[in-house]
Amino acid sequence: MNTAKPFPAQAPTAAARPQPSTFTIHAPELIARGYSPLPRIIKAGHGRPAINEAKLLWVELHNGIEAELRPGGDCETIKDVASKAAENIARLAALFHAFEHGLHGEIDRDTVRRAGKIIIWHLTEARRFFDGLSQPQELVDAIALDAWLIEKGGAASRDITHYGPNALRGGRWEAALKRLEDAGRVRRIPTGSRGFKAEVNPALLGECHVV
Repeated sequence: MNTAKPFPAQAPTAAARPQPSTFTIHAPELIARGYSPLPRIIKAGHGRPAINEAKLLWVELHNGIEAELRPGGDCETIKDVASKAAENIARLAALFHAFEHGLHGEIDRDTVRRAGKIIIWHLTEARRFFDGLSQPQELVDAIALDAWLIEKGGAASRDITHYGPNALRGGRWEAALKRLEDAGRVRRIPTGSRGFKAEVNPALLGECHVV
């Protein structure tokens, strides 16, 4: 019985070889330095925004965030987080630059813009989270039920009980629904056997409003 010969080994072509990513190219360079590189990159001037469009944008972002730390500002309730935002923008921009271009050269405006967009998004999420913690529970419940009902386009009372927001299924949904009724966002349509349908105000469908 003849045994088939194995296929001869063939070296992969250049096109078939996995191409190293920017990360795999620059990560060893950063690790080999043996210390946390970003503060030194920024302080020593390697990759640091000069007095150019990038630096001007960073200053603009810094001043905008600082303004929102004042009483009544968007970041008043998250000062501990927001006070570090400008520094984090610089650090993230330095990271982007290091992995895209190496440890030399100047950070450009677009890199600072991208870093700023990410950090500001996280600031918005932090504010949303902490503001939620400071709101009365009944308002938090009403907001959750409001969003759920709008998404569903209304729901029967039994569906709210069994499939509504998890935190409200134990009975808290009734007080939340009453608040929505008082605000004119929902009305009850009796369906018999003490059941009803929570009908969403047609003007709200397709939108999600805060109560």
